[in-house]
Amino acid sequence: MTSSSSSSSSSSSHHTLPRLTVLLFSILVTLGSGTNYAYSAYAPQLGTRLNISHTQLNFVGLAGNLGVYTSGPLWGRIVDLRGPRILFLSATVLLFLGYSGIKIIYDAGIPNGEQTIETWRSVVLIGCGYMTGAGGNAGLTGSVNSVAKSFGEGSDADADANLPHNSAQPPQD
Repeated sequence: MTSSSSSSSSSSSHHTLPRLTVLLFSILVTLGSGTNYAYSAYAPQLGTRLNISHTQLNFVGLAGNLGVYTSGPLWGRIVDLRGPRILFLSATVLLFLGYSGIKIIYDAGIPNGEQTIETWRSVVLIGCGYMTGAGGNAGLTGSVNSVAKSFGEGSDADADANLPHNSAQPPQD
């Protein structure tokens, strides 16, 4: 009986202004962290400007995906030990460097008299792709951690109450 009364009082305390602010900014960071998925929108222009093949473009996209997946354990360990601030800083730096590098290479175009960009620029382009993936994952991991810590363990029941229950299993009292 006491759990229902404490549940209703804890429900209102979970929606304080600071918690909702964390949620709002975490949503914004998460949206910014998902920019790696926009690669397919600008890859054709990148390939045309630099006269690189679809295979080379796929390597840049693959590097972004590798950045997401290989950085996951590292970001998870850091956020567990130190909290999300380091991840937000890392996301900012990696996304800035990655996209700035791509822009610089794009703006430079093909050197005079060359058919395509030099090998070292291709390697830098791939590295920039990796940074965008790792940076995006850092932002996402930091956001999820911030929201989880902000809403705490007491909100698990509240979140569960808002989910539809499987009709094959009777609700538990």
